[in-house]
Amino acid sequence: MSKRSAKPAASATRPVQGGKPGEAPITPLGIPRDVKTLVVFGGSFDPPHFMHVVAPITTVVRLYGPKEGWLLYVPAARSPHKRSVVAPDDHRLAMLRLAIDIPGPRSIWTDELDRARWQREHKHKPPPSYTIDTLRRLRSIVPARVKLRLLIGSDQVWEFHRWRQPREIIRLAEPLVLMREPTERVSSVFSALDDGFWTREEKRAWCTRLAPNFPLEAASTSVREAIPGAPRNAESWKRRKALRDLPTPVARHIIAHNLYGFREGPALRLAPESMPRALTGDAPDAMERVRRSVLSNLATGFLPMNTSPKRLKGATSLRESTPRRTRGNGRRRSRS
Repeated sequence: MSKRSAKPAASATRPVQGGKPGEAPITPLGIPRDVKTLVVFGGSFDPPHFMHVVAPITTVVRLYGPKEGWLLYVPAARSPHKRSVVAPDDHRLAMLRLAIDIPGPRSIWTDELDRARWQREHKHKPPPSYTIDTLRRLRSIVPARVKLRLLIGSDQVWEFHRWRQPREIIRLAEPLVLMREPTERVSSVFSALDDGFWTREEKRAWCTRLAPNFPLEAASTSVREAIPGAPRNAESWKRRKALRDLPTPVARHIIAHNLYGFREGPALRLAPESMPRALTGDAPDAMERVRRSVLSNLATGFLPMNTSPKRLKGATSLRESTPRRTRGNGRRRSRS
């Protein structure tokens, strides 16, 4: 790979002032110059789990390859589709960094969290994180040559017509739908679309937006409910069905900071020095190392995962495999 391809796009490497007076500055973003499709994956990640990692990353690599596709995680400050987040913003960001700290074409864009913090600092109540607002801000700093796609779960198709300006969202970033229980088939997606809002042509277009992933099962809600009273040893969480989808580093963070009612008492604050370092993919000058790592893993058939081979069966380009342990951090690697 040439050094030129590892350089970030010039228009996405410096802070950009918001387009309207009194609007929060847009968080800068660096992406490699050879990226042609930026897949936006938003969510509360409260907490992030196995399905937030495997399905999105493997889908992007399978559809666009390790060079031309890039997965952008966007943690939400306050989702309009959920009552509230449980863990504080800094803890959710820390857990997300830990969860996706594996080689892959991915990074985190904290614009929604930064926007909410800016609102609080200026004595404003942070509004809900509407997808259309985030996409417009992102589109304003990403080069026009880069196509945006919005990654959502098939369970979100049911209510997509209720999102703010749904057709404008599709125009800015055509959805890419991860199959998730109970909406696991094309026919289920078609039936889930509101007949009173979508035309037949629009419903037909939705059927062409399905991602090549295996159906997702895990949900952050069920994971949170299983945390109180869990063992103090994070490795033991893998033996509990409801907790096996949590990456071990995330489980350790939850235990260390008493999140989600792990034990009696309040959650502990996250000290600035305890925040996990930014992902390699977040630093424009380190993109080349990420690229080499991705290509090396794909060439040798390895994809580092904190999961069992049974969970990977049918997952995009991965085949059922025998897990291997890496040194030091206890993560698993799966051989295809």
